[in-house]
Amino acid sequence: MPSAPIHPMAQEGRRITFASHKEPKTVYPGVITRVDGSTLDVRLDGQRSNLRVHADYAGIQYLNEIGPVPELPMGPFHPTAADFANVQYDGVLLAECADGDLIALTPDPVQAVAAMNAHLRQKGLDAELATDDVQRRWAVFKWRPPESECPWTVDWADADAAMAVPLHYLPAYADKDSSR
Repeated sequence: MPSAPIHPMAQEGRRITFASHKEPKTVYPGVITRVDGSTLDVRLDGQRSNLRVHADYAGIQYLNEIGPVPELPMGPFHPTAADFANVQYDGVLLAECADGDLIALTPDPVQAVAAMNAHLRQKGLDAELATDDVQRRWAVFKWRPPESECPWTVDWADADAAMAVPLHYLPAYADKDSSR
């Protein structure tokens, strides 16, 4: 049986505000999604992952509002650095898909190629892509259910599709001739 929370207001569904010890003046709203003894899982509004914090953490302010824990956001979204696991090269967000495909979240082909080349070098591959190796695409990112293997998918789209973003795409680089 889990022990009682240390803080008397720590309860699932309670609204909170959260300030990081690194940025104490920046306050984010959120909700407690789980109480495990003196540890809380807190989901900040607009996020899909939880923070684990101690119930007595000085950066949490407990609010009087209590309700059901909101469902995770689903459907189309605009990706952020956190959604790309903070993988960036010179400010260009880059994701490597499970099948080896690369996605550079930039409309600029030169920036995309530079980011992809930096990523490939970091992986120890002797590859030097050219601008014509990557494909400019428009895509819609969509959240998947939390139990999915990958948290989001990418669907190719037209430029005028709702929530579409421009990006550059490189199909499985492992199949590419790396002797260039």
